[in-house]
This record gives sequence, structure tokens and C-alpha cells, in this order.
Amino acid sequence: MQLLNDMTPWWGMTEGQPRSLAELVANGTLTVDAGAMLWWAMERGVSLLVAALPRLAGKTTLATSLLPFLPPDARLYTVAGPHDPVAPGEGDGPLYLLINELSDHTPLYVWGAAARRSFALAERGARLLGTLHADGADHAAAVLMGEHGLPAAQAARVDLVVTLRARRTPAGIERRVVQIGLLGVTAGRLTAVPVAAWDAGRAGATPPPEGIAALAARSGVTAEQARRAINTRSAVLAGLVGRQQLEWTSMVESARTVARQEADHATT
Repeated sequence: MQLLNDMTPWWGMTEGQPRSLAELVANGTLTVDAGAMLWWAMERGVSLLVAALPRLAGKTTLATSLLPFLPPDARLYTVAGPHDPVAPGEGDGPLYLLINELSDHTPLYVWGAAARRSFALAERGARLLGTLHADGADHAAAVLMGEHGLPAAQAARVDLVVTLRARRTPAGIERRVVQIGLLGVTAGRLTAVPVAAWDAGRAGATPPPEGIAALAARSGVTAEQARRAINTRSAVLAGLVGRQQLEWTSMVESARTVARQEADHATT
């Protein structure tokens, strides 16, 4: 991946290694199956926002954990504040705009002209990966159109909204992914279709078959192809968690191995 400008500290790339997706599965933030679906979806080129209302819910941590699944030739541009020109320049690889807090709550967040420039670039093929203050995909849709004044067609350039909730326990802050929603436009309105929802029995949001089918249709593959790919990644994630190989480097290498094996299989 190519960094087009300085990665800002809140993306976890300046001190040590950020938390991996395997680590977030191990600590119960999300299920293996939900993690595998996000892994596959990022490889397919979706745009994604992680949503939560309170601070310290883990939005940035989860968004950062998805970076290893971007294409190797991805170009990363961090949108910094409301006055960022959002001018990444030309290049050959897919462009990803990293947006930490798509909100007008502070002068440091991304809103106003910078938000509109980002979504205009998304209409021309750029992908978005970031965070925003919202509680659920429907709320996120309302924020995108209301707070940021985006038309439905532009706001729907965000494919997935992953909702986190956090609560304090005697052991510390418990963070859980409670919903993954797929945004789209129906009769001119921005709508959200759940592709995974809270499953108390599995302590996390788990994608049902119909959720995988909806995401597969958005990604241009059959539901069976998506299911097989997600199952492969579920097995890899479960193996990493079972062996306690939770380091960022182990997750990166596993993602590369799976991509290489699938590419080899496609050519045979």
C-alpha cells in the first residue's frame, strides 16, 4: 500500500502495531463469522464506516484492523479536518480515503467541504474507510444526509456501516459489534438493510445466509461464492485465535496467504 500523505496518530500507525482483527475476535468485539465477512468485503472493494455514539467505543481500532485486507496496490489518503483539500493526485492503484470521525462535533473532525469532496471522489471510484458518530445504519444514513447534506446517491457510496456499542463492566469497557448494515437507495431514499445483527447466543453480530446473499449481490458474485470465501476466512481467523497468534503481522501474513492461494486456484 502507498501512503499519499502522513498517517495521523489516531490511525494507530505511529507507535507499535495496531490491534489485529484476530485480536478483536479473541476479545469478543465481534464473532469469527462477522470478522471473516468484513475481511472478504474489504478485499472486494467496499466502502465502510464504523459507527458508535460514545467515545472509546473502539471505532478507530476496528477500522484500522481492516487495513490489511485492502488491495496491495491501494493508495491511502488520510482526510485531515474540514479544510482538507482532499487532493490525492493521480495514480494507478485504487484510492482509499481514510476518514477519522465524519462529524461536525469538533474542528478536527471531517465535515463541510472536506466531507463533500470525499464523497464526490467516491462517486468517481474512490473508496471510503472511516468512522462516524451514529447508533446503527439507519442513524448513520440520517447523519450522512442531514448533518453532512449529502444526497442519497452520494451517501450510498458507503456500502457497509458497522455499529459498535460499549458498556462499562467491573473488568473494564466491553465492546461489541451489534449490527452490520448495507446502505442502498430505494425510490430515491437512502435505506439500510441489516446483513448481520446481534445474536446473544453467540455474543456478537453474526451474518445470516440472507445477509451474505445481499452483500454478494452488491459485490457482483453469487451467494455460494461469497459463502465459500467467507468460510475460508472464518477457518483462518478461528485458527489464529485458537493458536493465540493475534499479532498484526500474523494477520497480515494470513491475509496475503489466503489471497495468494485463491489467485493460484483461479489460474488452475
